[in-house]
Amino acid sequence: MITDKVSSCAFESSYSTKNTTVTYDQLTVETNTFSPGGLNKTTGIFTSRVSGLVSVSVYFSPYSIDGKTTTATRVYIQKNGGKLDEGIIATTKSTTLSYIDESAGKNLLLLLNKTDTVSVFMASGYQLYSLTFCVHSI
Repeated sequence: MITDKVSSCAFESSYSTKNTTVTYDQLTVETNTFSPGGLNKTTGIFTSRVSGLVSVSVYFSPYSIDGKTTTATRVYIQKNGGKLDEGIIATTKSTTLSYIDESAGKNLLLLLNKTDTVSVFMASGYQLYSLTFCVHSI
């Protein structure tokens, strides 16, 4: 059980760099009763400083402009730099429309050890808009 509390949320208005860990424009919430640790917006990595259960959420709007082919957006929640199978968020656009704009997201409970990391990885897609990433101790 985590006795020290952390609530960290970050926001990225637009992200399009495939095969990278998402970084953020700003931290929207940062409540951390222990230090160091929490969410680093520059690296996009949350580092746990205690062991315990956390709620991890990721929400975004995948945007595709491609009227001729199928566009798949794949985003993963990562733990310690590895993609979690249960952390995939996937959307696919296969249409003759000139664009598609929708929302996608996921919430997971993860058991973290001290110094474990959590992040968001953009594997494929055209662009992510209005992405939020939050980690809250439970």
